[in-house]
Amino acid sequence: MRQARPLVLCLGTAIVLGLCHTTPVSALPDVTLWVIQPPGQLVAFDLSDFSRIGGVRIPPVAYNNPGKLSINGHGQFLVQLDDDHIWVWDGDSADTLPVAPDIAPRSDAAIAGGLTPLRQWLLGDDGKSLFVLQSEAREKETSGRDTTASRLVVRQTDLSQRTLREVFSVVSGPCTRYVEPVGGVPCPEPSMWAPGGTVRGYFLLTHCEPEPGNEPSDEEPPRGSCHRARLWGGPRGWQESELEFGDEALPLDATPDGSAWIEVSGESGYGDNEVSDQAIMVSPDTSIVLFDEWTSLRNQGYEVSIFPVDARIAPGSARVAYTLHATASATDSILVSPDEHPDPSRFAAIRSSLSDLPMVEVVDVRPRPTRVLRLAHAELVGWASDSEVIVVEKGRLVGIDVLTKQQRESGIVVRSPADAFVVWR
Repeated sequence: MRQARPLVLCLGTAIVLGLCHTTPVSALPDVTLWVIQPPGQLVAFDLSDFSRIGGVRIPPVAYNNPGKLSINGHGQFLVQLDDDHIWVWDGDSADTLPVAPDIAPRSDAAIAGGLTPLRQWLLGDDGKSLFVLQSEAREKETSGRDTTASRLVVRQTDLSQRTLREVFSVVSGPCTRYVEPVGGVPCPEPSMWAPGGTVRGYFLLTHCEPEPGNEPSDEEPPRGSCHRARLWGGPRGWQESELEFGDEALPLDATPDGSAWIEVSGESGYGDNEVSDQAIMVSPDTSIVLFDEWTSLRNQGYEVSIFPVDARIAPGSARVAYTLHATASATDSILVSPDEHPDPSRFAAIRSSLSDLPMVEVVDVRPRPTRVLRLAHAELVGWASDSEVIVVEKGRLVGIDVLTKQQRESGIVVRSPADAFVVWR
């Protein structure tokens, strides 16, 4: 049990008036519902009864784009405002911090190489850490070709950005990926990912490098290959293991220890529906298909795609919930592929499915994927327990027991599911 210290939760002008309500961090429940509410507050609720605990005023950029906000189990927040500033609530107070000089990439080399410096931040879950991924441009001797090398490094810092340790480092130059049948495309920028933007002992790192022995031509950089690795902290420091991955899409969620994660495959948002969209639970040695569009909806040959947009793994990892969206509504015109014979009954079934969207489905993972809940006109927020999901219905947050189907109304209004966060300690 970590030592309790005050978590100051202040709303609006209460900060100026000195009317803050102070709640010990140890008094926070094991799982907390954080909700963005107007005019610009992040408010904490106890999920056991949806009672309000307190709140903090957040920057406008986080209010307008909730995806920029990371929250950990200590009630600390991180927002990357721009390339040069981050906003941190450390549990006691908020600071807008300029990026420290030792974190900033070498601007002279970046300008010489014509590169835009990369900097991406994650929040640690230990109550005292940040993680930053950055590229530091290094100019090499050139001969009319772009041979600028970039040192990619991940550092762990304290909340004031003082470097604690270097977690990962590699030096590479620009590269091109060859994707059939399109041909050469620039290698994507490196990225790091952790569920909810918070490092709970591990994170995934994706980056591309030129293939060894492949020299650049005057027209283009060398061919490159992309890698995804899981880095996790332990008694012997940070360890790295490379993972197989199908494309550049980042996972939707992962287990607490990072041993399994949810990927999507297919077109995910394209209406021609040439391949079946899937949600897959992946680990280094297994892949379990949780949702398969064509198997579930029989819409192959019909130019409308139904696909998962979000997923959450239950705390015990035995269940997965996800939200389904589509490229068309039930009243839109649906085209049929030239080699498909129109079937009125299938048309009706597809339109019936579209009329239920957005939809939340919950699947028991083992011994084989079995759907235990289908909830029409709802969108997923997260898991309140192993058996209860929090969803948005008609603009309000609702708890649903996936086994008994009992509902708990919260009365909490949100603009969208992105405004609500279920955070476990």
